[in-house]
Amino acid sequence: PSDAQKSHSLQPDGKSIVAAGSWCPARNELANIRANLQRQAGADRLRQTISDPEFVSYFGEPHPAKDGSRQNIFGADDELKVAPKGVDKSHRDLDLLKCRSFAVVHRFTDTEVLQDDFAEKVGQVVQIMRPFVH
Repeated sequence: PSDAQKSHSLQPDGKSIVAAGSWCPARNELANIRANLQRQAGADRLRQTISDPEFVSYFGEPHPAKDGSRQNIFGADDELKVAPKGVDKSHRDLDLLKCRSFAVVHRFTDTEVLQDDFAEKVGQVVQIMRPFVH
């Protein structure tokens, strides 16, 4: 995504995060992302990234959560209920194409934030999320 970015926030009560990607991109950017995903190489590249075991360890399983909570790039509030306009409902990458955002978020506990190696841990997470920032 061309407008992809990263963000961080340090807050008490387990609300410290680091995030990256394209959150609610504009219509044209979203159309470009989906067009790329409809080309097999684009979908395969994204699926390989979000399925990598190290990526999964920080951001969750590479599929929508049964309870609708956010995990990996998926989150029920940020997904279409049906196939996007012009996309066959049997498309093999429909789960990716239904996403309206392509971003990941990692949360840190207050205990983690207060550890001496916190900056190092943030650096590890940022390294893993690099494919979401261009």
